[in-house]
Amino acid sequence: MQRSLPLVFGFFLLFALFSCSDPAELDIFMDVKGEKWAYTDIKEVQWNCDDTSSRYDVLLNIRHKGNYEWQNIYLKLHIIDPSGKERIFLKSVALSDAEGYWLGKGLGDWKVATPMLLPQMQCKQLGQYRMRLEQHMRVDPLEGVGQVGIRIVRQPQ
Repeated sequence: MQRSLPLVFGFFLLFALFSCSDPAELDIFMDVKGEKWAYTDIKEVQWNCDDTSSRYDVLLNIRHKGNYEWQNIYLKLHIIDPSGKERIFLKSVALSDAEGYWLGKGLGDWKVATPMLLPQMQCKQLGQYRMRLEQHMRVDPLEGVGQVGIRIVRQPQ
């Protein structure tokens, strides 16, 4: 029994390492200058789609203050495909529930949330896609936002 203990421990260690692997194809946060997101501060990421048969969830990465004034955030998401064709989506993304509790996690002044922007997106062609995020609230600049970004997760087939 003493000799098999390291083997069993090694098996569980490998299992833990592989089960915690991140399935994200892209996971990026970009800083917002002075924690005030202006209309003109459009955030852009690039992502290479290498499989047109897969579907991808596109999520928002957002880090906001706990005293953020709103329950949601309005965004314009621009997706530019490799041929240059642009699609624009206007999204309202909830950051708190109906009772006002933040959906994101975090301690202290900051909350980090990853709400869904586009579920089950499918690439029409292989290649480099550009995604632009712009805040589309009625206030400019939008205070209390420290970082924003995109997370893309390939769905299992």
